Amino acid sequence: MNSDQLDRLFTCVTGSPGDEAAAQLVKVSNWDATLAGLSYPVTLPADGDTLDRSELRRLADLSLRAPTDENVLNLFWNVLVWGSGSDRRRIPRIAAGIETRRREVVDRLVRAQQCSFSGDVRNAFRTLVRVVPYWGPAFFTKFLAFTTDPANKSKLQAVILDDRVRTAWRALTGDRLPVEPRSVDYESFCVKVSDVAAAASRHPEQVEMALFVFGRKIGSYTRWLEHELAVTRKLAGRAAPLEDVVAAIEQSNAQ
Repeated sequence: MNSDQLDRLFTCVTGSPGDEAAAQLVKVSNWDATLAGLSYPVTLPADGDTLDRSELRRLADLSLRAPTDENVLNLFWNVLVWGSGSDRRRIPRIAAGIETRRREVVDRLVRAQQCSFSGDVRNAFRTLVRVVPYWGPAFFTKFLAFTTDPANKSKLQAVILDDRVRTAWRALTGDRLPVEPRSVDYESFCVKVSDVAAAASRHPEQVEMALFVFGRKIGSYTRWLEHELAVTRKLAGRAAPLEDVVAAIEQSNAQ
């Protein structure tokens, strides 16, 4: 992805009111009841309040400075609630997976957050593979992203790699990221995002957020190709501008 593509990406994702905010804010509703069966305390925002990236950063800072079981697991669940939204289907299995081997889970979460903070994203990723059932890379890279060190540009930044980010990256670059990435794949992606961000004087998290919003807008890679082809035909074979393809997709959604 070159600087022109990145500029167009940011134009697309900031052009509609609320898009960037929607990538950061999750309204907390009835989660206390969902997590009532846990054998350890979890502190979530009150019902109706929002959970955002700044709050997760605060919890991550606490977990890094004082990695007690309570702080680490509290960060784990807050990140999971933020990443899950209203989808709670996997929550009972995740909770049960932690209960059966809680000591190992906490130890690996602590090790992973330390690796992430130090810039060792490959080992951070590797540490969390299969640590909790039904908690795959789309979820645990969120944990890594909030425990990275955002202020130190000399360290490699961990970023979120979920389905929407993956879809957006493929649409923009043609680079097909594995659905089940390995640690080396994840490290490579973080390097690419870091390089793109540095070239445009952006923070890697800003690029990741823009990719998330863009991925949500286009829905799937197949839909992107379908509308890109339609716009290209209208332009008599000339390359379809990013904004035009997104506009075509949004118009289709509104019909």
